[in-house]
Amino acid sequence: MIRGLLSAKLRSPEQVVVFDAAPGRGEDLRRRFGVSTARSVEDLLRACDTVVVAVKPQSCRPSCPGSPGTRRGERRSSPSLRA
Repeated sequence: MIRGLLSAKLRSPEQVVVFDAAPGRGEDLRRRFGVSTARSVEDLLRACDTVVVAVKPQSCRPSCPGSPGTRRGERRSSPSLRA
């Protein structure tokens, strides 16, 4: 997704901030694409106006507190992006 965003010139690397829970993954993305990395989800949210959450479906429940199905009777929108 980052490659496509940058290739289409929708954003410059300076405008993209990433966070990855996997150790070293954010640093790898920084080296590959020249984007910035956030140290935590909280830092990411403070730095960005728009946030794209990209997780594997099997990882969504632990990665996304409050995701659909976690609160009884509550409806939430859950868009899905797949490569």
